[in-house]
Amino acid sequence: MCWDCCAALLRLLCGGGRRPRPQQQGAPDEEERAVRQRLLGPGDAPDSARQPRAAGPPDGPAITGAAAAAPAAARPGEDAQPLVQLTPQQVDASEGPPLKPPPQQQLEGPRAAVKQQQQQQQQQQQQQQPEPSAGPAPPTPRPGEPPAARLSRGGLNAISAAAGDAGRCLVVMRHGHRQDEADSQWTRGAARPWDPPLSVKGRTQASDAAAAMGALGIDLVVTSPFKRCLQTSAEIVASLGLPPGCWLVDWGLSEVCDPRVLLQGRRDCEHNARGRPLEDWMWGGASLDESLAMFYESCVAELPALRAPPAPRPGSRPPPFPETLEGGLRRYGRALQQLVWSYPGRNVLVVSHGECVRATVNMLEPRSEVFEVRHVGYAHMAYVEPPNGGTQTSAALDSPDGAAQTGPNGAAPAAAGAAAPPGDCGDGGGCDDGGDDGGDDPPRLGWRLVSSAGETGVFWLWEDL
Repeated sequence: MCWDCCAALLRLLCGGGRRPRPQQQGAPDEEERAVRQRLLGPGDAPDSARQPRAAGPPDGPAITGAAAAAPAAARPGEDAQPLVQLTPQQVDASEGPPLKPPPQQQLEGPRAAVKQQQQQQQQQQQQQQPEPSAGPAPPTPRPGEPPAARLSRGGLNAISAAAGDAGRCLVVMRHGHRQDEADSQWTRGAARPWDPPLSVKGRTQASDAAAAMGALGIDLVVTSPFKRCLQTSAEIVASLGLPPGCWLVDWGLSEVCDPRVLLQGRRDCEHNARGRPLEDWMWGGASLDESLAMFYESCVAELPALRAPPAPRPGSRPPPFPETLEGGLRRYGRALQQLVWSYPGRNVLVVSHGECVRATVNMLEPRSEVFEVRHVGYAHMAYVEPPNGGTQTSAALDSPDGAAQTGPNGAAPAAAGAAAPPGDCGDGGGCDDGGDDGGDDPPRLGWRLVSSAGETGVFWLWEDL
C-alpha cells in the first residue's frame, strides 16, 4: 500500500490529519487545471480565455453554430472531456449558408396574410367589373333670361324656337303621398310642419314612377326644394342613373307660399315666419346647399345609385312670402319658361306640386279646368318643330293679342289660312276645344300636350264657350 493510501485511511479512521481546502463553486483546483493543461492541444485556448455559456432553460431551443460545436464545461465531480477549438472558417462552415431574413408576411403573422389576400381579391374584382357608362353630359344652361311672353302655348313656342328642340319633351309631375296625409296628427308635433316627407305609400309611388320615366329618355331632372319632391326625384334619378349635374333644385318650383297652406294653422310657426323670407326659416337656419348635403347623406344609403347630391339651378331665386295663389301660378309659368329656355334640346322632368301641374295644363289648354292631380300624376308635353323653323308661328303666338307679327328678319306674317294651334282662336272663327270631333284636324305644331285627360293621373275638363 502506498503512502497516500495509508494517509487517507489514517485520516478516515482517526479523524485527524489535514482537511482538504474547500473549493469555490465552479472554479477548478490546481490539480484539475494541470490535468486539463495536459489534455489541451497546442492550438487550444486555456479555460481563462473561454467565454462562459449563458444559462438557459433545460428544455430550451437547440443551439446552432459555434455554441453547439463547443461542449459544455465539466462540472465538479465529472470527468473532463477534451475541448476542441474551432477556427472562424470552421465555424462558418458548421453554420451552413447564411439565413435569409423572413418575408414581411411571416413577420406580421397570419392576420396580415389574410388581409393582404383580401386586398388582392378586391383589386381583381374591381378590374373585372365594367366601368359605369358616363351617360349624358351635364347640361350647360343657356345664359340670359327668356323673352317676355304670356303664359300660354304661344309663350312656350316663342322660347322653344331654337335649334335642337325638335322632338324634346317636358314632363311636369306631382310628388308622392305625404306623411301628414297618412297621419293626421303629424303636423301637431313636427318641428317643420310645412315640409312633410313621403309616407311609405309615397315611396312606393315614387319607385313606380321611376320605372315609367325610363321610357321617356329623361336626361335632366329639376325639382322643388321641398323634401317630398326631393325624395320623389331621388328615386327617379337613381333609377335612371343620371350623372352629376343632371339633378337640379329650382326655387321657382316651390309650393305656393300661402301661410294657410304652408304653416298648417300652427300659431307658433306663423309668429316665427312673420316678416322673414322663406329661406331664413325653411330649414331652421340652414342654407339651401347645407340642406341638400344633409338630404343626400340621409338617402344615399338606401339609394346607392345616386352619384352626387342635387345642385341649385343657377339663377334660381326664392319665392316671396307670403304669396297668393295667383302669384304662385304665375311663378310656375315663368319657371317652366326659364327651364325651356336654359336647356334647349333636353328632355326635362320637373318634380313639383299639384298647382304646378295645373298651371302646365292651363298653359297648353287655356280653356281647360283641372279638377284633380293625383300623387305622381304628370302632364307630358312634346315639341314639334314647324316646317319653317318656327319663326313666324312663334312670333304670332308670342304677341299679346294673338295677332300675327313679323319675324325677327322681317319675314311676312303667317298666311291667313294657316290653322291656329289648339287653344288659340284665329280671326277666321272657330276654336279647337281640344276634343276629338272626328274631323281631320291639322297637325299641332310647337308644344303640344301628349297626355290626355285622366291618362297620367291628371284630370281636366274644357269650359263651354
